[in-house]
Amino acid sequence: MPTGSWSAYVRGQRPFDRRAAQCYRLLAIQGMAIVALIWALGFGYRGQDIDPVLAVLAGIVATALLLRWRGLAHLAAGLEASALVLAASMAVACLSVLVAALGAPYQDNLLAGADRLLFPFLSWPALARAAGADARLMAAMCWVYSTLLWQPFLLIALLAALGRFDRVWHFVRAWMLALVLSVAIFALMPAVTAYVHYGLSPADSPFLTVNAGWRPAQIIADLRSGAIRELGVGQMAGLITFPSFHAAGAVLLGWGFRRVPLIGIPFLLLNAAMLPTIPVIGSHYFVDVLGGIAIALLAIVGSDRDDGRRWRYLKRATSGLRRTEPRTDG
Repeated sequence: MPTGSWSAYVRGQRPFDRRAAQCYRLLAIQGMAIVALIWALGFGYRGQDIDPVLAVLAGIVATALLLRWRGLAHLAAGLEASALVLAASMAVACLSVLVAALGAPYQDNLLAGADRLLFPFLSWPALARAAGADARLMAAMCWVYSTLLWQPFLLIALLAALGRFDRVWHFVRAWMLALVLSVAIFALMPAVTAYVHYGLSPADSPFLTVNAGWRPAQIIADLRSGAIRELGVGQMAGLITFPSFHAAGAVLLGWGFRRVPLIGIPFLLLNAAMLPTIPVIGSHYFVDVLGGIAIALLAIVGSDRDDGRRWRYLKRATSGLRRTEPRTDG
């Protein structure tokens, strides 16, 4: 083996992908916020619940860095990106518990009022009761809604296998930024969820298998009353109502899958179909979905490392408008 080749083998490849730097910065900010809130609120910390998960995720990241150093960039990107998505989701779940304990006023009246203003032709309680009585419809909607749990990892694996590393990291940065924006808004605008606000009970939706309506409301009430003063896995139950991260996730996944060969269009349609399931299955107001869509769009733009690209898009749009204007010269 030539000396140069042996030297390259010993050194390996650069283990850290700079495109992931923003992800680590966002994760560090979340971690510092969690520590500060635990200290400020006097919360306990169930290390036996959380520490093993953190250790596994750290091990996955370390393995990914080693694999990239040895030249296995595709596998490394898939593992590292997946671990960061899981870590960010866990961090935001912790943050949502802590900020819910701050006791900001509930905003259900405001959100319900926005629904009536923007969607006067829709009644949330009537829609929920009608859908909740149909077993097949609810089973299909619950399945579509729950695909958010595994779709990000499939997308990351496919993009990494195809070698589209820029897209992998743009997606992960956007996903993490959308999570951070969602929990920041939730801190100011908590809600008891639509099912609780409108007085519906589990008996009104006997075929609803996703308990996104009543359990989160009870956890928030216990956090406010002081019945829960410890941060653990049991409290991480999707407490955010506005904006809907499910809606943000559906938009981000549709955007991410859109150019994946063969399955891109079917998954784009799947995520489009997810949006109308969110109010009933996720116990969200209609306006929560709009908020989630807006968060996703902001996250896509805000996580783009190519700042000039946004200006190029704007320039193209404005130049197109100029071409369509009638000429006024003689």
